[in-house]
Amino acid sequence: MFDPRAVGVDLTPAQQDETLCDLAFFLDNFGSTCAVRTKLQEQESDIKRLDKKVRRLLTCPRDKNLQQEEEREEENNTKNREGEEKEDVDETMADLDFFLRTFGSTRAVREKLETQSQRSVGLHRTVKWLQERWHPDGEGLEDSSDVEYLGTELAPKADKIESKSQVKSDEDERADGTNNARSSEKEADVVPTGRRCCQLPNCEKYAQVNDFCATHGGFRN
Repeated sequence: MFDPRAVGVDLTPAQQDETLCDLAFFLDNFGSTCAVRTKLQEQESDIKRLDKKVRRLLTCPRDKNLQQEEEREEENNTKNREGEEKEDVDETMADLDFFLRTFGSTRAVREKLETQSQRSVGLHRTVKWLQERWHPDGEGLEDSSDVEYLGTELAPKADKIESKSQVKSDEDERADGTNNARSSEKEADVVPTGRRCCQLPNCEKYAQVNDFCATHGGFRN
């Protein structure tokens, strides 16, 4: 049988003072030690639920069935938290004994409350950010930053492609001009119909006075 008088008998005077200080903190801020235990459980449940929600938003952001299931779980948790009653002295000492046996000290309970509260706040912010990213207007539209990204990143790439195409076009034009010039020069050397050709076999260039073209040693008067 539980004996309230046996709670904390092995604590040092300093530990007893710390425990009484923490007990006063619990009663002032939560109303009862039972409410503290309930708060710890709520925080743990909330963290698990938010962790699950973050994973869902990262993997299946538009799954309506999972979203409805989360809403039902949250509603059930809210109902279970209602109807709490104040406890008597024996229950307070029982809770105090639970804290000392489970956490080692009441100060560890306060630290756990603070740590879990901070983590819960961080998860709430993460969930909100993910929801705004995937559902900025509640209709599942893409984040506007994606549109901005397309406008700022893809356009320069198109400019680069266009610039490369322009350089290629300019190079082709210069090459065509060189080839045309060479072709014109060659055509100029070819002897028109009715004029003498170079005496060198297979050479059709215009012959000079010595019957050879300029390329093969011909010369003019």
